[in-house]
Amino acid sequence: MNGNSYKSGPFANTLMACKYMERSTKFIGVIESGNNYSLLDGMLNINKNCMATLAKFKLKE
Repeated sequence: MNGNSYKSGPFANTLMACKYMERSTKFIGVIESGNNYSLLDGMLNINKNCMATLAKFKLKE
């Protein structure tokens, strides 16, 4: 990590088929594709090149 930038290597994933496998694969793809993040009003945004927001996560209280 450097500032709001990050670089992710390939993630390891289980080969076991499970109920949420598609969701897990998409989540990992977003994290690997992004290269920076922003935090604003309790939201974590994963972005690519400071332009395209790939995912938004809201803090659950």
